[in-house]
Amino acid sequence: MEGFPSSIARRMLERGKASKVLAVVIKNGRPSRVYDLQAYLRRVEQTKRLKPSRFRKTATAPDPLGAVHGKIKTSLSRRLMYD
Repeated sequence: MEGFPSSIARRMLERGKASKVLAVVIKNGRPSRVYDLQAYLRRVEQTKRLKPSRFRKTATAPDPLGAVHGKIKTSLSRRLMYD
């Protein structure tokens, strides 16, 4: 199993013993998941039925100033700023 990450190659060998047909899912140009054919078809059907993309939150832009939510420990008065 040259060319595959070791975890994927191991899963391919394990699942290949029980099933003759495997589905390897490629993500970002590399193999990332291994399913036997029945499990893969169930997964595809479930995704079509549930449509998980409808429930995903939209990405929000990060705060450009890097503000962190928290409590103010002391008041910032003019006297303290110029001391």
